Amino acid sequence: LASAVSEVLSGKGFTPGTVGNNEGGHVKSSQVRAAKTDDLGAQEIAKQLGGLPVVADASLPPGTVRVVLANDYTGPGSGLDGATITQQARVANAGSPNASTVPPPSPILTAGSE
Repeated sequence: LASAVSEVLSGKGFTPGTVGNNEGGHVKSSQVRAAKTDDLGAQEIAKQLGGLPVVADASLPPGTVRVVLANDYTGPGSGLDGATITQQARVANAGSPNASTVPPPSPILTAGSE
C-alpha cells in the first residue's frame, strides 16, 4: 500500500522518500504528518490523498512530510479508490498484442462494500 501511494504521489510531482512500515506509535486513522499543520506541501498531499488530516509532528524537519496509512485508507493507490486499472497492470499489458482488448480488473470488494 505504501509503495502504491508513494507511486501516486511521485506521479503528481512530489519527491518520494523512504517507504516502509510505521516505526512510530500506533495510529487509528490515516494521516499526513508535518512539522506544522499549516505546511502547504502537507496540505496539498493530504488533499491529493482524499482529504486526510494533517497532524503536527515536531520530529519532522520543515518542508518534509510523512504519510501514515492505516486500515481506513481508501484513497488513490489503495485499489479501493474507483480506479479501474493500476499502473503496474498498464505496464504489464503494454507489450501484449491484445492489450486493447484486455478488460480492466474487477473492482475490489470488501466486507464493508454494498
